[in-house]
Order: sequence, then structure tokens, then C-alpha cells
Amino acid sequence: MMRPLFSTAVVLLSLCLAREDLAAGGTLETPSISVATASGRNGAEWVTVLADKRFKFIVGDFVNATTNLYYAGDTESLNSFLSNLVTVEGTVIHVSFSKESKDAASDFGSDEKHSGPCQWQIQHLGREPEVFYVTVFLGDGKIDITKLNLPLIRSAKTRSTDVKRADPKPTASATDAQKP
Repeated sequence: MMRPLFSTAVVLLSLCLAREDLAAGGTLETPSISVATASGRNGAEWVTVLADKRFKFIVGDFVNATTNLYYAGDTESLNSFLSNLVTVEGTVIHVSFSKESKDAASDFGSDEKHSGPCQWQIQHLGREPEVFYVTVFLGDGKIDITKLNLPLIRSAKTRSTDVKRADPKPTASATDAQKP
């Protein structure tokens, strides 16, 4: 009876002590992202856009390779931000909208200077460095959705052999085949 209880206590104590080794996280006072080494990408071009002083960065946080960045601004600022972000080769942007207002603060705590109302949030996963998930908060009215210019949305690339084009006009032989 005592042995299983002791073993359980040792395992729980080990997990508690190793907690810091299981996950790393913290507050970001300047924009930053993780980029998986295996991706072969360098995050410098994206960070140049994310840290551009024209866009009001409030605060960010990270847990392992997952990053959340919060920005304040109006429709014009968001349009410019998205336009600049998509210029980095290979960038994929997923946009979603929330009717809510959002007050940004790091999950790990942040001072007054690094908290406040935000109009968009970026979520980034280091294992997919080219993908950015953007949530636009519409609740405070600073973003006018009717004036929002989203980047061009493209379908996934297909090989030309995968695409079957419809013939706009039937050929003579096809027309002849339909005659009785």
C-alpha cells in the first residue's frame, strides 16, 4: 500500500519540478515569432513587418512556438499591415472576424504600457512559419469592414495536367457525332 502511494508522489513531484522543462512561455514587449529550423525559413522578413513602427504593437505572448501579437489601429492601418505582410514570399494569411471588442494583455502579465484595446490579433505557429492567423475585432468600431481591403485570395496551385478545361465551342467532329 505504501509503495504505490510513494511511487505516485515521486512521479507527481517530478512532474511539478520539471514543469519548466515541459513548456516555455512569456510576455513579448516587441513583436517576435518562432520559426522552426526544419522549415528552412528565416523569420527576419516577417518580423520587419510585424515590428514596423507604423503599426501600433501593444503586447504579445508565447508558449513554446505559439505566438500571439496584439495591435491597435484603424482600418487604414490594418489594410497597410496586411498588404505589407503578404509581400513576404510564401506568406499565407487566414482572416477571421469577431464582433467583440478586445483588451490586449499578455497571459503572463503586462504593465499598463503593454495593455489596452486592440483591433487585431496575430496568432503564429512556428512549425508553419509562413502562416498567420489574423483575428479582426469589430466591436469598438475602429475597423470599418466596408473599407477593409483583404489581400488577394488564391486557390491552391494545381498542375496543368490536373485541370480539364471546357471547350467553349464544340469541334466539327463533335458536332457531326451528334447528328442522326
